[in-house]
Amino acid sequence: MARFSKLHKWMCFAAVAIAPAGSAGAQDAVFTQDGPEKFLWRSEVLNRDDVQAELGDLYVTLQTNGALTTKQVSIEKGETPTDVMIRNGVWPHWLKNRMPLSVDAMLCDLNTDICRSDRKGGSDWTRAWPGRTLNLPDVSLELSYKVGVRNTAELTAGRSDVEVVETSDLSALWCRRTGPQHELCKDNEISGGWTQETPAIYQYVYDSNVDVERFAKVASPSALKELGASESPVKMVAVPVVEARVGTGAASKGEFSRVIQDLSNNVLVDQKLRLQSFFETNAKRFRPMGFVDENGKPSRPWREGENLSPVKVAHIDAAAELTHCAFGQGVALKRWNFETQELEDVERPAQIVAAAGGATDAGPACGLLNSTPLVEKSHGTHTLGLLVDLLTLGGNIQTPAAAGEPPITIYHVPIGLSQANQIGMEALEEVVQLLPWWDVKVVNMSIAWNKADSRPIEDAIVRLPNTIFVAAAGNHDETSGCSVSPACIESSNVISVIGLDLDDNNKLKILKDSNYGSRYHDIGAIGANLVSSVDGGMIGPLSGTSQAAPLVSAAIGHLIRRGKTGIEDIYQRIMTTAVLDSKLLEASKATMIDMRRAMDFDVDFLELNNGCKMRGEFRGFVTVGDIVAADVESGGHFYLSEPDLRRVFYNEREDWHLMMHVRGHEFLRRAYQIEPDHLQREFRFLPATLENCGDQEADAVARFKLADVHDLMLASR
Repeated sequence: MARFSKLHKWMCFAAVAIAPAGSAGAQDAVFTQDGPEKFLWRSEVLNRDDVQAELGDLYVTLQTNGALTTKQVSIEKGETPTDVMIRNGVWPHWLKNRMPLSVDAMLCDLNTDICRSDRKGGSDWTRAWPGRTLNLPDVSLELSYKVGVRNTAELTAGRSDVEVVETSDLSALWCRRTGPQHELCKDNEISGGWTQETPAIYQYVYDSNVDVERFAKVASPSALKELGASESPVKMVAVPVVEARVGTGAASKGEFSRVIQDLSNNVLVDQKLRLQSFFETNAKRFRPMGFVDENGKPSRPWREGENLSPVKVAHIDAAAELTHCAFGQGVALKRWNFETQELEDVERPAQIVAAAGGATDAGPACGLLNSTPLVEKSHGTHTLGLLVDLLTLGGNIQTPAAAGEPPITIYHVPIGLSQANQIGMEALEEVVQLLPWWDVKVVNMSIAWNKADSRPIEDAIVRLPNTIFVAAAGNHDETSGCSVSPACIESSNVISVIGLDLDDNNKLKILKDSNYGSRYHDIGAIGANLVSSVDGGMIGPLSGTSQAAPLVSAAIGHLIRRGKTGIEDIYQRIMTTAVLDSKLLEASKATMIDMRRAMDFDVDFLELNNGCKMRGEFRGFVTVGDIVAADVESGGHFYLSEPDLRRVFYNEREDWHLMMHVRGHEFLRRAYQIEPDHLQREFRFLPATLENCGDQEADAVARFKLADVHDLMLASR
């Protein structure tokens, strides 16, 4: 079963690789720098054998590198060395009789006056009689809990020998994480004594007789009902964690580094976003992405009278000015308070709500212009403003059928750019695990760390396969490889967004400094000089992949409102309908989001090499059979069936076709050379609307050859 790991050292972190579900993991411990000579070691308690091995490895590694501090204690009558360690908090009482031989040998080395190693590698403690002193590791062990979600398969995989306790009282989970000081825990029997209890996994079970609204500050009532259902494949849990506060004494910097190297695989370093900022209006840039119409007004992404669902979006970024006038209409804002460990409703004064107006080509209709806003002050406010503006369409929101729920709820998680490598990483990992509790379906992350720094965050994100994370690709001009996280996480629930710009001829180009590369990055959006809310109640332009990501998040939010909830379905939708540019096919898997086409359900699109464009219905190939094509990269031949096709795009610059197709549940995008005779294959298309098509008539089935196709999007599938 996978476990999380991390180290916080000065302004740094370290992480270890997790083991696959059901396999044994080595050195899966968690570290947090606690001062110049101490650190906090942590390990999930899922299997007692794993914990005793990891704890033993900690002690032996410290001793081997000369970084182990010790304390002297007296041996009492009838005690074994293990008993002494348990009594002094150096070994968990629930691991009695599970002392590894390596730890026993280490203790013997620390106490040569009362212990000798025998010829068989064992330890002779016959001189360890009562009253003698024993040198022990100077640590303080505690039991804590972290809450989140786990797949049922993980909990029943047979790897865990820890009891699973089911409860309909969510505070039984929550209070083990926060302790009795939390408001939810005041009348709870859990008063802190649980830190000495035998660890158990606490699993929430929904009971219709329990008022779930009392837990609304920490979890969505709808999520409680959904995840607490017996048939739910994902469970809300509190997982026990054993912690050890360890002093390194007089260990040198090199010795300390060796300890960390042996106990962890990666060292995390500080990395902040670099952004550019210039003034230009949004409409010019939103129009190619389908967010505004020809008049600069927001495009409506639904049909008149359509039944829309509410959507919940998380915004993880620097602290935002939530009382900004741009946030006055159409959205409910909640803020996660790290100190109280609660969700707070954001109360906005009536005059702010009244002042908020619709979006125009100059940005939100409130606030004075600040043409050079500071990224450090306005980053979170700016990205949240883009998210709010594009989700609410300037307040033009159709109310969902679900009574009592706002159409759009945004959960703002203010981690802060300056806190990213002190408390932010650990806090962020905890928050990510809570997202299903809040029923969040899409998360915008316009902030990044070095990939080597953030393994714990990656593990937490991958564990949430039903939550989409839209991540900024980063602004470091990285074109080979991928070193930022979460954008570089290779998981189906992570969508990496590169930044685009327009040149003097309104042609697409890569945004200055944007990371790119189709190996890792999925799609692009124009992120240059976008005007949005900035601190001080003003508006202003900022640029970067941070600005591009909210555009994709907003488009996904609208898809969810219209009933597209499956990650595979959503990903296929935005890729199949995206803008493709022959010059930028290697920059990302799809060139640019096109919200208008993505929202045009049950419609296929056809563009011919002569410039004719059609919306309508693909009616299949005239002759039955697979399309035969050679993979441009490998040269291997492939047989592509017509039902699996999703897109055929002709790259006139390289004379090959980019084809998107499915294989089982996998969505593939590859460059192919279609066999010449198969380029002559004809297909039928029924156009509903036409543009630049000469005498071609709408509502009349026509036949075209693949050789005539510039872009065929089978978006209705």
